[in-house]
Amino acid sequence: MATVRPSIAVCDAPCKSHYFIMAGKVEWLPAFSNAMATSVMRSQIARHAIVDTKRRSWSSRVRATIARAYNKLKSILQM
Repeated sequence: MATVRPSIAVCDAPCKSHYFIMAGKVEWLPAFSNAMATSVMRSQIARHAIVDTKRRSWSSRVRATIARAYNKLKSILQM
């Protein structure tokens, strides 16, 4: 069953929903207030802007690919 980390936040929708998916089950968290949703969105945008400006080395990209493949295989075998 699927597990999604970190939590999922829908800050730009009217519902401001926030939840985890753990072993295929949705665990709902309290909805964000407008102020919290704005703060979360701003911090995510800033984090992505910083990451996008950094050039990752070839070895770093290879390690990330191997880690993704390992996690995918692990999740398949835990069926």
